[in-house]
Amino acid sequence: MRKSPELSPEIEAALADFQPQSPDLVLPVNPDFVSEPPRLPWAHAYLLCEQALNWTVRDGDFEQQRLARKIDVEFVL
Repeated sequence: MRKSPELSPEIEAALADFQPQSPDLVLPVNPDFVSEPPRLPWAHAYLLCEQALNWTVRDGDFEQQRLARKIDVEFVL
């Protein structure tokens, strides 16, 4: 396990004074909104996604492209 780095007194003071606040979100309300039904049945949409995934994975460069897009650092939030 790595030892945590020593923090300067300025950073220690800033961390002690830090008061996180929840975001002030203002969401629009539209009482006339009507949700439209999906254009495809869910079972059909699922099958299309499954086929697209199979085509993508079957592509010869899939693993190389996936590894090229991979990031080197993992963040825990």
